Amino acid sequence: MIVRISCSLLRISHPRADGFKAVNDQLGHYAGDELLRQASTRFRDVLSDADTLARFGGDEFAVLLEEHQNPVEVGRVLLECLGVPFSLAGGVASVSASVGVAQIGLFDPTPTVDELLVRADQAMYVVKRRGKADVLLHSAGLQSEEVDELELGHALAQALVDKQLTVSYQPIVDLSTGRLDTLEALARWAPGQRPVATEIFLRVADSCNLIDSLFRFVLGEACTQLARWTAIPGGSRVRVAVNVSPRQLSSSEFPAYVASELKRLGVAGDQLVLEITETGGFTDTPTTHAVCLELQRLGVRLSVDDFGTGLSSLARLRDLPINEVKIDRTFITNIDQDEARRRFVGGVLKFAEHVGLTVVAEGVEREAERAALTELGCHRAQGFLFSRPVPSEAIDALLRHPGSLRPGIPAPPPESHGSKVRQVDREDRSRPLGANTAP
Repeated sequence: MIVRISCSLLRISHPRADGFKAVNDQLGHYAGDELLRQASTRFRDVLSDADTLARFGGDEFAVLLEEHQNPVEVGRVLLECLGVPFSLAGGVASVSASVGVAQIGLFDPTPTVDELLVRADQAMYVVKRRGKADVLLHSAGLQSEEVDELELGHALAQALVDKQLTVSYQPIVDLSTGRLDTLEALARWAPGQRPVATEIFLRVADSCNLIDSLFRFVLGEACTQLARWTAIPGGSRVRVAVNVSPRQLSSSEFPAYVASELKRLGVAGDQLVLEITETGGFTDTPTTHAVCLELQRLGVRLSVDDFGTGLSSLARLRDLPINEVKIDRTFITNIDQDEARRRFVGGVLKFAEHVGLTVVAEGVEREAERAALTELGCHRAQGFLFSRPVPSEAIDALLRHPGSLRPGIPAPPPESHGSKVRQVDREDRSRPLGANTAP
């Protein structure tokens, strides 16, 4: 679990000084440095030897807790230890803080430290917006309730114009050979080196009519990289998968745009997979059916993402020319130990065999899960067991050394969002918490 601390100076005795910058400006950098030293000493005094304290830069700290049962209580203790004013050269500072907490549950998929920091950041900023001087535990949908969609939408629109987003790629592996089959292209946005949760900016993109712009950016980036990878030994048979919303498939102009991009970038249609968000709704089924048929005539494969989580799965497979389904990770986690999940996946595989669908299992993190899926006859899999999402340059090594995706051989390092951590070793941060080796 991670406790994220952002110290905020509410008042100091020096005239007109009302923030950390003011301490440096009015009392001098020495006073600011001394304040940080004293604050870190107080934090260290109330933490155990097993806890890890790090300063991020400026007035921000982070604490990694490994033994405490109640991280929110620890956050309150850290907040309380700042209650006594700080004596500094030239003045006295009264300090408060905003504390965000991210915790790993017993059955949670194993995140990286970077991913935990994003959650803790979200909780911390909610505290700031609510008035500061408090502690908040991150929960699903937390930022969804607090985010200013209009403001974030303007920022995202400008980021798309300036090409400030990046694309990472997570391998999808053929379970029969252990080799790379497809690379799912995943948009990443980190304004000011602070990652915005993917589900947040995707929702904002949808509500602010930026989905088309986002799709075009990701498709262009993915196909540009694919054209380059095709020339690398081992890359000629690799495909890329790009997410598409059901609403986009309701536009009769969509196939023509995809065709023009494939031609412009020199990519064959059968090298592209479009993953349809399973939980989305179609607005024009007849048009969507015609669009899907036209995409298939281009050679493009169509995949239903997060299969099993919505209410329209079977209807969608009945009505549309789908090539593939991706079983949601909620049905894959602990499949080796859960008979109900095993029966569900087995049933999907039997159904898929009858109708000629390929099945991809999402969220595979453990060797036992991979073994269970292989025994059931699942075709492909994706998850941290093979690789986390990685930058495009890391894919070059995968293509040259395809065996690195087989369990037991280290996967490439995870993507970096440019975190401001300086004191924490990058190699250690690349490992999932609670694991001895990288997945």
